[in-house]
Amino acid sequence: MHQRSALLPGMVSPDTEYRKSHLVSLMQYSLSLAEAKCVTVLMYLASLQYEKDRSQIVFTSTLKEVSKLTGVTYHCDIFRGLLAGLRGKEVVLNYIGKHGELREKSMNIIAETDVATEEGTTFSYQFPETIRKQLMEPDYYTLIRMMTIPEIGSKYTYAIYEYCKSYLGIGLTEARSIEGWRGFLCLGSEYPVFAELERNVFKKAENEINSNKNIEIKVSYRKIKAGKKIGSIQFMVGLKAKEIGAGGGVHLVGQEITADALLKLLPEKTRTDKNRELLSGYLEQRGGAYCVGNIQYTYENCSQEKAFSSYLAKALQDDWGHEVCKRRATDEKYRSLKGGRPRITDLDPIADQIYSDAFEMASSAKKDDIHRELDRRLLSGSIKKILPRETRIRQTMQYMEVWL
Repeated sequence: MHQRSALLPGMVSPDTEYRKSHLVSLMQYSLSLAEAKCVTVLMYLASLQYEKDRSQIVFTSTLKEVSKLTGVTYHCDIFRGLLAGLRGKEVVLNYIGKHGELREKSMNIIAETDVATEEGTTFSYQFPETIRKQLMEPDYYTLIRMMTIPEIGSKYTYAIYEYCKSYLGIGLTEARSIEGWRGFLCLGSEYPVFAELERNVFKKAENEINSNKNIEIKVSYRKIKAGKKIGSIQFMVGLKAKEIGAGGGVHLVGQEITADALLKLLPEKTRTDKNRELLSGYLEQRGGAYCVGNIQYTYENCSQEKAFSSYLAKALQDDWGHEVCKRRATDEKYRSLKGGRPRITDLDPIADQIYSDAFEMASSAKKDDIHRELDRRLLSGSIKKILPRETRIRQTMQYMEVWL
């Protein structure tokens, strides 16, 4: 298991997020930014102690630790008042029930605290059992670890990040009404004029997410009219592609499907310069979705690896994968309206990269579990051996109910 303290600060990634196996969303956005940062840091500090002793209920920290991780200087009296306020606030936990049904449960976000009267002295705190059990769960959905990005100055940016991240595998969120956004963000009567709402919430979130190198997704939004007024907002979300700098470091640039990404979808022995040139031409003429659909069609219908290249060339030339492309587009449109997960067997070069990165960061024990499940899936035929390693890893993790 990774030592989480070594990961601060840095890229928000599967190992630097709080994700839940049952909780879809933990935070309520009526919390102030100072409250949200404070309680999230306390969760992080508690998780370090919980990692060592799973029977621990009472956690301890110092004011100095909290201030350092949040980037906010809390004085003792102010901090004591902040925690007292959090003890009196309820948070609504939206979670998936035993049989897949959506449920809600309300509780105080902080159960008990004992804040010392002197600066630097250790204080104790507790979380309700439901929250405490989630501190070490490395599964689905995102609660951003807010102290890793001190540059962000709007709590609405965190809310929109978390919301958009859960739609990363789909590419766009549902179209939410303006009133729906007001309720979701707990805006109340704040920013009653749409121009103010857009400038201070949507545009600010878009700029802060896209410009920050420590955030791995990029977002944009479109305004949908209802008559003469703006009726709803829908976000488009994608992964910022990685680019190797001159010094060997990785930084983020705008996401797009490249010829290299398409080439990685092919069986390793067919990743030739000729196929790269072939894919580049069709990518420029017909687009990434066309290429991915025809590559998937080739996998589904070509029985021999040695014939893969010639089969693919004919599929791209005559659009043999037309029905596959149409079905994929229909699936994506449906998911944007109704939610849900993409088909595991569908090719997705962007998702392959996300899962490959997550796999490389996993513990040795977790990697062993994934390899065992992959071997089982290869024997059963539910995963094809001809597929690229990154695709096999991604499909295995999704079959194991890991959704990033």
